[in-house]
Amino acid sequence: MLNYGAFVSVGFILSLYLQYLKGYHPLIAGLVVSIQAVMMLLVSPFAGKLADKIAPENVSTAGMVITTLGVALMTLINFQNAHYLGIISLIIFGGGIGLFYASNTKVVLSAVDNNYLGVASATLSNSRSLGQIFGLGIVSLVISAIMGQAQITPSNYPELIESIRISLGAIALLSGLGIFTSLFKD
Repeated sequence: MLNYGAFVSVGFILSLYLQYLKGYHPLIAGLVVSIQAVMMLLVSPFAGKLADKIAPENVSTAGMVITTLGVALMTLINFQNAHYLGIISLIIFGGGIGLFYASNTKVVLSAVDNNYLGVASATLSNSRSLGQIFGLGIVSLVISAIMGQAQITPSNYPELIESIRISLGAIALLSGLGIFTSLFKD
């Protein structure tokens, strides 16, 4: 749940950053943010094969560690390093997500009897959705607590920057908690 919340939240936060603070057209911002999805697509097949060879729980935990590292790097982004650090952190973040998703699915589905695969798959899907709602809820809470009801304008960009930084920090902490929960499975 924590990993899924990070995935959606980071995309939302970065789209705000790129559009408002960097002045990117929404299409360009979307293409930049999609780097994480491309990495996920590239890494997931490798993660699935790796999860077949070694304990999928370990692959899943490694994915959480890498995801957390990617989000933590994003908290260091500023106007001077945004291009290279942003791309590097998205690559790391997307790779971690790709490692986590495939191996975590294997862990969940292999933990139940074949008669309950549908229930396990539905539970995983619900967990994914709850994580996304939870992550976006945290980001929305942070933004509204700092910016209130104000529209995003150049006059309140400092508050938006603070909101983004705090949101990324919160998501990094939650991802770190995901490492802890992944390590202690029983």
